[in-house]
Amino acid sequence: MSWQPSSFVERIGAALVAPRAALAAADEPEAAGRTGTDAALLLLFTVLALHTKQVVIAVWLAATDSVSSGAGALVSLIGRSVGTDLVFILVAGLLVTIAAGRRRSIGRDFDLACVAYVPFVVAQLAAYLVISVGDIEPTRPVTNVAAIAAFGWALAVVALGVVHARSRGASTETAGAR
Repeated sequence: MSWQPSSFVERIGAALVAPRAALAAADEPEAAGRTGTDAALLLLFTVLALHTKQVVIAVWLAATDSVSSGAGALVSLIGRSVGTDLVFILVAGLLVTIAAGRRRSIGRDFDLACVAYVPFVVAQLAAYLVISVGDIEPTRPVTNVAAIAAFGWALAVVALGVVHARSRGASTETAGAR
């Protein structure tokens, strides 16, 4: 039996350095939904990491003005900051589901898409860190290069997810045909 990532940190690390192992682990029936939870936590961490000031302002508004104004500011912030991420997960999940053909399993396909989301968000956070620490002006070309790197890495993992989904049950079908 091969190594299977079991904790949040192991699953995130595997998605980055051993995506095939991460995809195989995410596709196991007993792991159903874990990568979705991981993606939700990464979304939360990203909002906190990239928008700390706005989160503090929303909390301050809730404490000093009204809960509804603070909640409105927080919901608006979350909507603006995670929209692209959620669209990525949706499109990647649909792509894996459609490309899996007769071996599709919608829930497991979206788990594979959530594995592909990990490099997407990590590349975004790394780019933000480099831009911030390096005191680089976030011009359109700089942000475009960062976006291309994030999408490219994630799409490579989506492609691996499609290959994995298409091979579901292939070994048992071959063994049964003998």
